[in-house]
Amino acid sequence: MDNPVILNECPVRNLTAENRAWIDIFHQTHQVRVDGLSGYVHFERVALPVAGGLYDQPARDMEALSVLEAVAAAVIDEQTKERRGREKRKPKPRRG
Repeated sequence: MDNPVILNECPVRNLTAENRAWIDIFHQTHQVRVDGLSGYVHFERVALPVAGGLYDQPARDMEALSVLEAVAAAVIDEQTKERRGREKRKPKPRRG
C-alpha cells in the first residue's frame, strides 16, 4: 500500500455476516509461514474451503480469500517495516 488509509469510522462495524464467514474461512485455509533464512513472513493457503479440487471451489469465496490474503500480506509488510524502524532507533548497548 503506497498511500495511508484514512478511516472515519470503525471498519469492524461494517462487517457483514458474509464478511465474517470469509474471515473464518481464511483462518481455516491459511497459515502464517516464516522463511527461516530471510525472515520473510507470509500467509500460505494450506486447504481449500470446500471438498474437491481448485475448480470445484465457489468463485466468489476464492476471490474473497484472495483479497483477504492481499490485505493480510499488506498488514504483515507494514508491521515488519515498523518493527525494523523501531530496531534501528534503539540505542545500541555500550561496550566496555
